[in-house]
Amino acid sequence: MWGKPIDIKASMTPILVEEAVDLAMQREDGVRVCSATLDQDIAELRDLYALPTDDKQWSSIFATRITSRNKAYRQKVKQELKLAAHNLKYMYGNGGEGDTEKRSQVLRVLVEVIIKAFKSNRKMSRQLDELTALQAHLAATGNLSLPDRVFIRKSLPDLQDCRRQLAGAAERVKDDFDNFKKALYVIAFEHELKKCEESLSLRKTIRERVEEQARPAFRLLSALSEQRASLVAESAELGVSHGTAWFGIASGTLSAAELDRELAKYDAIAARIKAQTPAHDGAVCLLGELDDTAVICPKTLPGPGGEEILISTLRGAFTAYERICGKCAEMLRLSEPIVETLDEYLRLLRGNMPVRLALLSSLTQRGDAL
Repeated sequence: MWGKPIDIKASMTPILVEEAVDLAMQREDGVRVCSATLDQDIAELRDLYALPTDDKQWSSIFATRITSRNKAYRQKVKQELKLAAHNLKYMYGNGGEGDTEKRSQVLRVLVEVIIKAFKSNRKMSRQLDELTALQAHLAATGNLSLPDRVFIRKSLPDLQDCRRQLAGAAERVKDDFDNFKKALYVIAFEHELKKCEESLSLRKTIRERVEEQARPAFRLLSALSEQRASLVAESAELGVSHGTAWFGIASGTLSAAELDRELAKYDAIAARIKAQTPAHDGAVCLLGELDDTAVICPKTLPGPGGEEILISTLRGAFTAYERICGKCAEMLRLSEPIVETLDEYLRLLRGNMPVRLALLSSLTQRGDAL
C-alpha cells in the first residue's frame, strides 16, 4: 500500500528532499485508500437504496425502500399461489367441478395415480418373488428343461434391476408427497388459500419498526465517515506542510531518522482509520440482515390446522404435483408391461409347461424387451 519498502533506519545516508516528498505522498495516498475502502460500502448502500446526500434521511428512506420491496414480494407470492391453484384446478381437476370444502378433484387425481403406480410396483415385486421360488422348485425337481432354466436365469437380473429402479422411484415419490402434501392441500382448497392471502396482508413489514432498527447503524456509519474525512484532511494538510518545509531546506537533504519520524505520522492516521473497520462492518452487516429479514417477510404461512408452511414450499407445490404425476406415469410405463409378461411366466410355470418359446412369442407380440 505504501509503495516499495525502503529500510530507512538502516541507511546512514541523508535522504534527498525529492525522495522524502515522494515517500510522504505514498503514505498520504495510503491513508486515502484506507478511507476509500470503507467509503465504498456507503456508496454501495446509497446506490442500492437510492439514499440522498443528507445522511439524516438515510434511515427513513431505507425503511421506505424496504417496506416497498416487502409489499412487492408479498404481492408476487399471492399472485404465484393463485396462479398455481388455477393451473392445478384447470389442468388436473376438471376446473374444480365437484369440489367441496372437504373434497378436491386435484388431490383425488394425485392420490389415485400414486396408488395405481405403487400397486403395480407391489404386484411386480410379488410376481418376481413367486417366479424365483417356482423356478428354483421346478429346477430342483427336474421339471424344468435346461434351456428354459437358462433363459429364466438370464432374465431375472434385468427384472431385479427394474424392481430396484421402481423401488427408488417410489421412494422419491413418497418423499416428494410427504414434503409437499400440506402445501398441496393449501393450493387445492380455496378456503385454505384464502387464509394464506389474509396472512400475507397481515404479516407485512412495518416501516416505523425498520426505521427504528436501522437508525443506530446509519448514525454510526455517518459518524465514522465524518471521522475518516477529517483524518484524510489531516493527512493532506500534513503532506502540504511537509512539502513546504522540506523544499525549503537549504541542503536539499533530510536525515533518515527525521524522515522516519515524520512518515510515522501518516501511519498513525491510517491506523486510526483501520480501527474503524469492526464497527463499520458490524453496521453494514446489521443493515444487510434487516434487508434479508424485512424484505422476504413472512417466510411461512398457515397451513391445515394452523401449522406453518414455508413459502418456498408453497411456491414449489405446483411443480411438485407435476413431478409426482410424471414420476408415477414413468413407473407405470415400466411396471405394467413387466406385470403382464410375468403373468405369462407364472401361468406357464404353474402348469409346468415349457416356457421359453411361449415367453419369446409373448415378448415379440408386445414389442417389449426386458
